[in-house]
Amino acid sequence: MTERRSVARWLVVVALVVLPVLVAGNAAAGNAGVHATISRTWSPVHTRVDPGSRVIWRNPTSISHTVTAFGGNWSIDRTLLPGALVGRTFNSAGVFKFRCRFHSALVGGVCSGMCGRIVVRA
Repeated sequence: MTERRSVARWLVVVALVVLPVLVAGNAAAGNAGVHATISRTWSPVHTRVDPGSRVIWRNPTSISHTVTAFGGNWSIDRTLLPGALVGRTFNSAGVFKFRCRFHSALVGGVCSGMCGRIVVRA
């Protein structure tokens, strides 16, 4: 049982540390990654990509999160169960704000808590 826990912890470390570095390294190739953290934040909070890039949100944590758009210029509202991922290709320049409905608050258009944004360069 202890060996299984060690392997599970190692896999979480790989998912939280190594995979985001690898995905971020591919940003020039048109891919970027955002992942939920155990501290209930998005990492990275702000992601810059070129038009036509695909952003993939991952949930390596043991609790569910959502990827929910706010700010009016796009639409997504997906639940990320533990281990799940969701992706979207951004073809137009702009700022695309998102949050987790479970772990953030939205008051007067201002998000606090588990909030992030994708900036697609012009």
